[in-house]
Amino acid sequence: MPRGCIAAGDRAFFCDYALDYLARAGISKEQVARGGYLIKTTLDPDVQAPVKSAIDGIASPDIQGVASVMSVVRPGKDSHPVLAMASNRTYGLNIDAGETMQPQPFSLVGDGAGSTFKIFTTAAAMDMGMGINAQLDVPGQFQAKGLGSSDTPGCPRETWCVKNAGGYRGSMNVTDALATSPNTAFAKLISQVGVQRSVDMAVKLGLRSYALPGTARDYDPESNESLADFVKRQNLGSFTLGPIEVNALEFSNVAATLASGGMWCPPNPIDKVFDRRGQEVSVTTETCEQVVPEGLANTLANAMSKDDQGGGTAAGSAGSTGWDLPMSGKTGTTEAHRSSAFLGFTNTLAAANYIYDDSTSPGELCSFPLRQCGSGDLFGGNEPARTWFTAMKPIANNFGEVKLPPTDPRYVDGAPGSRVPSVSGMDQNLARQRLKEAGFQVADQANTVNSASSYGTVVGTSPSGQTVPGSIITIQISNGVPPPPPPPPEGAIPGLPPVAGSTVVEIPGLPPITVPILGPPPPAAPPPP
Repeated sequence: MPRGCIAAGDRAFFCDYALDYLARAGISKEQVARGGYLIKTTLDPDVQAPVKSAIDGIASPDIQGVASVMSVVRPGKDSHPVLAMASNRTYGLNIDAGETMQPQPFSLVGDGAGSTFKIFTTAAAMDMGMGINAQLDVPGQFQAKGLGSSDTPGCPRETWCVKNAGGYRGSMNVTDALATSPNTAFAKLISQVGVQRSVDMAVKLGLRSYALPGTARDYDPESNESLADFVKRQNLGSFTLGPIEVNALEFSNVAATLASGGMWCPPNPIDKVFDRRGQEVSVTTETCEQVVPEGLANTLANAMSKDDQGGGTAAGSAGSTGWDLPMSGKTGTTEAHRSSAFLGFTNTLAAANYIYDDSTSPGELCSFPLRQCGSGDLFGGNEPARTWFTAMKPIANNFGEVKLPPTDPRYVDGAPGSRVPSVSGMDQNLARQRLKEAGFQVADQANTVNSASSYGTVVGTSPSGQTVPGSIITIQISNGVPPPPPPPPEGAIPGLPPVAGSTVVEIPGLPPITVPILGPPPPAAPPPP
């Protein structure tokens, strides 16, 4: 093309990526420019159009300091073709009009994808043997040494402190935790799984740029380390909360890997290439690779299938667009609301929308309307999720039946060694021995809890039931103080048995009187025939 990719209009970013991909496959931009090649790409106009429309409808091309990028990748066992790639920014040289030629959709940008990274810690835990039926502890706050530090007020020195953005019940299964996203559950989980396993899982599933030398320079200018090595060397537990820049195309490809039963392939923009003699030219960058077991990927897809429903963090956006198909998704927001994301996939399409501040001095972003602001409130369940559902709804059924894959019992119930044995009633030494024999580590310090059992008796563990094999278990011992009784039901009379119902007493000459019945409730009336 004489004018290069500018002439490609809203497909210019895809054009740029295709040329970059060909160069890595051995066909340079100069060779392409000299002509003679017939290049057929994977871009699908029927997918590109709704994606671009959804992005621009929520983040206008000239909005100050807000970029929105999204690519759609087709899952598959032997190729991951890129069907669409778009940014709200117009590809061009007029900076004053908000145009850019930066490869925003396929380079490391932004401040991070937030809680979407919880899927990497979850996948790493499942790879170790945890099942999605495991109950994750959800403490109100979580503190840990050796996993980095926080600058939050009241946090001890050299300690990582995490708290939740809202109220949650004290434990929940993996599916509910992914849908409602309590930070402390996944902070505790990465402390059990280990930062290294979580980072390695992110790279395996598709964040391949993290393994490139020099990618950590924004965080350590003197270093030639990769981001992956930097996070592992610092042992940063905050990795599970997604605080570092991402490549949005690679992130879409993470979704495609999970949708392909754990098969990673490079995100491919090229269908076929023919030379000037009409001979097909082989275009290969990297070969596909089974990076996690198929049962793990399929079961994780099911564990991610409630984000668009009920109390899920993307339910509002899904409902507003009329989305009613099975899907797997995860929202994410960085702590300072400078960037936010929604990763989602079906068995036929995978994509991630990523919104971030692309100004020279990035700050916080706000929702409704999407804009730069002083005190951010942008969440992944807002504009990023709405962009995804708006873009995908018109095309979701175009590639076959949409359905969830089958689960694998090993990754539902967990592998042998994932169940914490019951040690209630034992003394501490025997309980420690029993837990270690089962393959778990035991915390040096036991937790004291309210219990009617005699002082010092072991009354449980945290976590209990199913968890990550080999993880650290904390023994709970009784302080001999029974927990306070639950509050009496409304209408109860102190000192008397609970009210179980009422009856109406009629006395001649007086209005009817309703009298409470004390004691156990009367038997229920039989159902009508």
